[in-house]
Amino acid sequence: EDIFDLTPDLVVIEFINDTSFPPEKIVQNYTKIFAEFAIYNIEPVLITPFVPLKGFYPYYDVDITAWRKLARDRKIAGCDISQAWQDLAKRGIPPNALLFNSINHPDNFGHKYIADEIIKLFD
Repeated sequence: EDIFDLTPDLVVIEFINDTSFPPEKIVQNYTKIFAEFAIYNIEPVLITPFVPLKGFYPYYDVDITAWRKLARDRKIAGCDISQAWQDLAKRGIPPNALLFNSINHPDNFGHKYIADEIIKLFD
């Protein structure tokens, strides 16, 4: 189904696999997505991806910076899962402990942690 056929008011976007692309491509792709959302009066919520195994996605760090800037510049609601994930270490939880395969797939606790962080946007 095409998302536009569902006529949502809000769409939450997060794609860890996009960190395979350089930041210029990320900004280009998401700018296009946001322009299309505007046509349909859809409010995007941009989620920075969780932290995968270091080095698994070559552009992860620079893409996170680009996503944060894009959200800030376009005044798009955002949820910084990347930072929240990194903050787990301050609580004694190694971030990769929330990955099912220790590389790039959150386990059930990891998904719940992400969902709980997103829900905070609506509190």
